[in-house]
Order: sequence, then structure tokens, then C-alpha cells
Amino acid sequence: MHYTPITNHTSRKIEANCKATALWWALSPQMAGRDELCGTVFFTGGVDEDGDSRPVPQEIVDLWEDIGE
Repeated sequence: MHYTPITNHTSRKIEANCKATALWWALSPQMAGRDELCGTVFFTGGVDEDGDSRPVPQEIVDLWEDIGE
């Protein structure tokens, strides 16, 4: 999973996205507790050979639903 961190998000008062952060940490345990995702987060699947986004894999959708609110 790739992400682009928001530099100094705490000074800009962008609210943490706890559900997206929980999913990220579940998929990338090495990042757990090291950073958080803030604001609106948009997940896609990988890309195909043409560079087009693929659907999010079902196991990630299931994990998202299991995390709850």
C-alpha cells in the first residue's frame, strides 16, 4: 500500500481518519503507531498494464467492513 503523508497535519488541524488508519495498519503492520491517515482517504486496487485502477480486492473490502465505524 502506498500513501502520501500530509506534512505537519497536526498544525493544520486535519482530523485523523481512524477507520482508514486501522485498515492501513492492518495491511501494513510495520506502520502501526508510527503515523496516521487524516482527512478523506480514497482506496483503489492496484493498476493494470495500461495504468488504470483495478477494483479493491474483496478481502480488503471485507476487512474494511469488519473494522466498522
